[in-house]
Amino acid sequence: MKTAHELIPRRLGRGRHYRFALILEGLLILAAMAALLDGSFWGHYLASAACGLQNGLVTRYSDALVRTTHLTGIITDLGLMVGARLRGVPFDRRKAILFLLIVGGFIAGSGIGAILFRYLGFVALSIPAILAFAISALYGLYSYRRRLGDS
Repeated sequence: MKTAHELIPRRLGRGRHYRFALILEGLLILAAMAALLDGSFWGHYLASAACGLQNGLVTRYSDALVRTTHLTGIITDLGLMVGARLRGVPFDRRKAILFLLIVGGFIAGSGIGAILFRYLGFVALSIPAILAFAISALYGLYSYRRRLGDS
């Protein structure tokens, strides 16, 4: 069985600005929530900026293999992969699993988001903001531990 360190791709190394970008994403989401609670249309723009930042983060991390906010592209890529497989081209299982996880996460997140919005309204946006901050903190811990290991 692989250790957690072995599961994290080498690209997720020091020198990347994931932590800052995740903090900025969380702040954009909180700002969107505040604006939407105040009835301002700017909340939609702030939420869109957070989505764009998330897309950029994942695009950078995956070397443009994945764009998380472009689900139609992922579905198209899956269809192309299946079509290529039918023509005898080897099937990239790792990529297909990643795409299926993204599609499943999108569907689950949409359902959970709709339910939370029903009960919490725009305050439901605090949950993805907190997740962004938590992931930022985890990445900071990961980077710190890597630095200790390199010493």
